[in-house]
Amino acid sequence: MTTGERMKQRRKEIGLSAETVAAGLGVSPATIYRYEKGEIEKLPGDVIEPLAKILHTTPAYLMGWEDDSVPELNARDRRDIARYMADMRERLASGEALMFDGEPLTPEAMDSILAAMQVGMEIAKKKNKEKYTPKKYRKE
Repeated sequence: MTTGERMKQRRKEIGLSAETVAAGLGVSPATIYRYEKGEIEKLPGDVIEPLAKILHTTPAYLMGWEDDSVPELNARDRRDIARYMADMRERLASGEALMFDGEPLTPEAMDSILAAMQVGMEIAKKKNKEKYTPKKYRKE
């Protein structure tokens, strides 16, 4: 897949028009279409990073150096994780004599543990989506 094809695919995935992307970069929509069609093969270095930010991806993905096929979490997934984390915080706070490394758990330590758990849950959700999404629903 070329850089232009990746641009177009990503732009359509997140629902942006070429005009919106062009306005964000300060170029004309025709320039965006030329990038996407491959008429301009080499994107200027000062365009790649802002373009990646507009398209919510990495410059490495746009250039084809890495694959960005890991699905993003949707609002429902984020809400489920937030609900679970709130429940876990409540459980940890109500725990009698909760210890960490032989010392009572401080609020800072509890926040660190919960932050690590949240990151782990987000990664696990993404991996499960990647692994268990039927092929007909995958965006490849």
